[in-house]
Amino acid sequence: MSRLRVRGFTLIELLVVIAIIAILAAILFPVFAKAREKARQNSCLNNERQMLIAISMYVQDNEETFMPDTGASAWSSLLKDYNEPSIYDCPTKTGKGTNTVPEYGFNKYALGKALGDVTNPSAAILIGDLVVDDDTVLTDNREISDFDTQIDPRHMKGSVVGCADGHVAIETLVGKTTAIASTLEGRGYDLFPCSVLVGNPANVTADMVSGDQWVRSPLVDMPTAILKVGNKVPNVKITFTTDHQSWGSYDAYVVTMYEPGGAFTPGSGWGAMNAQVPLANAVSVYAQGYWQWSWPDIGPHWLNVTGTDGGKKNYGNTAPKKAYWQIIILEGTTVKASVKYDNGWAAGWTVNKDITTLMSTNSKMAMYRVQNGAQDGYLQDINFYTF
Repeated sequence: MSRLRVRGFTLIELLVVIAIIAILAAILFPVFAKAREKARQNSCLNNERQMLIAISMYVQDNEETFMPDTGASAWSSLLKDYNEPSIYDCPTKTGKGTNTVPEYGFNKYALGKALGDVTNPSAAILIGDLVVDDDTVLTDNREISDFDTQIDPRHMKGSVVGCADGHVAIETLVGKTTAIASTLEGRGYDLFPCSVLVGNPANVTADMVSGDQWVRSPLVDMPTAILKVGNKVPNVKITFTTDHQSWGSYDAYVVTMYEPGGAFTPGSGWGAMNAQVPLANAVSVYAQGYWQWSWPDIGPHWLNVTGTDGGKKNYGNTAPKKAYWQIIILEGTTVKASVKYDNGWAAGWTVNKDITTLMSTNSKMAMYRVQNGAQDGYLQDINFYTF
């Protein structure tokens, strides 16, 4: 009688199989993780969609007004009659979120405001993924007052945001050269959705009759509503566009806000800027045509708040033309500037500095321009808002 002999695996064969399994696991586990996070992201999108429905019902029941500042309690605690507390839990975070401790924040600058004050509902961000694991930025009412530090890009470097028209979206926010707030603004979102237009002056031109000298446009009067009157310091938004006939081999402009005005004499030479432009007593933004001609210690783009440099941004070798600027001033102590060019390049800056004295005494705006040729600069589409 013959005996059946069973052959086993050799050590090398076992090691090969293990290696193959390890390779497959290394390939598939990230895919599984992304698929799992994608499912969580979709759940988060649905959560915020339901929150917006609840907010809409609250507004209808409360004279078309958003929830007020709830102080020591969460904004979502006022929505307990409109939805389930479970939707305030983000599956990517703690698993403990409820309507009293939500993992989503509400835009501070819409609290207590009327729905009718929202000028562009499809762009107006009301809610977003909130940073909940940093007590230095987390408030009792779970508001979002600083999008750079309080929005959490927890969904594969993205964050879910919900807008006043009821739509939600996932926005990738990490890995960009600009901060979160500027990234969102560069994509057309409005972070200060209840702004009220208080002034819309005419366009002005920095008329260059000859090259190699600084010239100034006619002064623009800033409305009283955006000035400090008594103890009242408004939150301010200023938007405008800048344009010019062409860049030269050296070329720059500065737009000043809250500047003193007064007499001006055109100054010869590129280096006359410090003497001609009131940088030390104004809020100013600066742009230059060609980076290789950078003014020392300024750079191609920059924000200056009464002499404090907000940092340089360089768009490289391109020379974009038309620029869309937005200046935000919060409580007279924080100044944010963002710019987007017609070629898609965008940047943003923030300077923390008390300018309430400036807002009390200075009320002019202007464009200053220099070029080796004689090409005019244009300050256009000026709008002043409070919020």
